[in-house]
Amino acid sequence: MTTNFVEYPEGQAPDLLLPKHDKSTRFLIGKAGERPLVALSLTPSPFVGMINSNEIINSIIQTSKKLGNDGWIAFHLYPEVGENLEEIKFDQTLSDKNVRQIERFILRNKIHEVWGIWGDFQSEAIEKGKTAILEMLQKHGVKIFYFGTLTKDQNPRNPLQKEEYWHMFNPNKMFL
Repeated sequence: MTTNFVEYPEGQAPDLLLPKHDKSTRFLIGKAGERPLVALSLTPSPFVGMINSNEIINSIIQTSKKLGNDGWIAFHLYPEVGENLEEIKFDQTLSDKNVRQIERFILRNKIHEVWGIWGDFQSEAIEKGKTAILEMLQKHGVKIFYFGTLTKDQNPRNPLQKEEYWHMFNPNKMFL
């Protein structure tokens, strides 16, 4: 997988990173706000951090601005940082910690909906992580919205699929 380094849009560099000093795991990255856009993506990129962004994170930031949000947060179906998704092995303890971190943030910040952007990539780690997160979100009545259409496997599309992404301002479509 190749990812281009890009800069964060002006004033949008993250001020939240969890954990702060572990390069192998990321539960969340974002910029705090009273009404942040919360996105749920596949896995964290090894190229994204407090200084470097990528096109997916910048899409989250741009969408948060268009929707009138004052912050942005990226969570992941599975929190292991890796360049090769096929090599990521499922770890129940790590997955459980990811679910707890997402749940804590959602409850503390009274989040009622999350933007699903994970696409169709499948692996044991992704599928088990996704199942646990979707069950937790459903338990708390948190809806997942998406823009455009679902993928062939009925997942919310990745925002870099431009032909679908920019038909986005119909956020009443719910995945869950």
